[in-house]
Amino acid sequence: MNEEKKMILKMLEQGKITVEQAEKLLDAVNENSSENSEEPKKNTEYKIPEDDSKMNGFFSGIGDFVKKTVQTAIETASGSTSFLGDFKAKERNKADMVKSFRKDLDEDIEEIKFDLGESQIIVRETDEDAPFIKVWVDKDFTEEEFNSEFEVVHKSDDKVCISQVKRNKNAITINIMGSKTNKNYNYSSITELFIPHSNRISLLDLSSEMGGISISDIDIGDLKAVTDFGGVRLNSVDVDDLSVTTDAGSIEASDIDCCDLTFTADFGSIKLDNIDAKMVRLTSDAGSIIVSDMDCNDIYLMTDAGNLKLLDSDVVNCNMKSSAGSLSARNLDASGLEMQTSAGSILIEDLEDSIKSIDARTDAGSIKAGLSNIDCEMNVKMRSSAGSLSYSEDFKLINSSSGSKEIYKDGSGSLDVLLSTNFGSVKVY
Repeated sequence: MNEEKKMILKMLEQGKITVEQAEKLLDAVNENSSENSEEPKKNTEYKIPEDDSKMNGFFSGIGDFVKKTVQTAIETASGSTSFLGDFKAKERNKADMVKSFRKDLDEDIEEIKFDLGESQIIVRETDEDAPFIKVWVDKDFTEEEFNSEFEVVHKSDDKVCISQVKRNKNAITINIMGSKTNKNYNYSSITELFIPHSNRISLLDLSSEMGGISISDIDIGDLKAVTDFGGVRLNSVDVDDLSVTTDAGSIEASDIDCCDLTFTADFGSIKLDNIDAKMVRLTSDAGSIIVSDMDCNDIYLMTDAGNLKLLDSDVVNCNMKSSAGSLSARNLDASGLEMQTSAGSILIEDLEDSIKSIDARTDAGSIKAGLSNIDCEMNVKMRSSAGSLSYSEDFKLINSSSGSKEIYKDGSGSLDVLLSTNFGSVKVY
């Protein structure tokens, strides 16, 4: 048994991944191994075309992101690096596709749903009056063959027969799965959706089994994006509710305006910049989460085996939780801050005077809190079972006992702080 399979089975045994996730990763390893053992074929390695160069390195089939995301889980949890072999990313290039087919949609369409197999999804704005899709395939379909593949939907365990367009009043479902042979797809595709700025789509629901998703410059109602093996990138998106899920891939989002935002990456990192939302939930099983320039009411950042960073943001309440990673909150305008990690350090710096409460706890890490710049009447409780407790001259001691100190700082506002660790030091400055 090769090292990739051993590592996946070990993660399954340790409960870091589910049985379903293990099966998907093993299938990916098997497919990659079989491809590497064959003679080189034309167009086996895809690259993003020049006009899509900004997405280079982001779209992937089952390649680099599998190695990186699973490696991240192992590396973060165990403290050592384990490689999963030489995977090659399958980044598709339109130049490598054999044919393209265009399908025009009605101008008054309200809902669009994609259900794709091995395909990348690209969503963009268009100057045309009505939405349309363009499908690029690496198989020499005739028009009749294309229509037979992409029309009428029927699903079973071993075979998928497609209906590309299924109408239901003002809703439309686009299914591009491809026939299956031994659980593998016999062709790959790039699927582009073009939406006019004037067309107010109420729901855009995107799903791909193997392929990345890129969405830019759209203004619609609700947006949902799901991929099993692939990354998701969003830029300049204005929506009501936004939900993104990937089993094995990273999520990147910038310049987003929405009400409710939920991102989940089982084996991948999450990176956000310039986000305006009311509620934000970010979850990763085995990846880091980095957020900057966030403006929201409530934000929740959770990961099992990764680091969390919240920077340069304006939030009301923030909750950060990691099982085996470090936490960092810097340059925040916030009211409440909760931070909890089992095996990582905590850093707090450059908070605004608006802060009212801080609760930071770690089982096996140190805590550093830069609080002296805050103009508040501050009561700080420091606790450590087996580490040092220290503070700068800006604070004065009001109570001390074994493993505990309580310090005070005068100011115009009011702030209660709890900094607690079992096997680390606490430093306030």
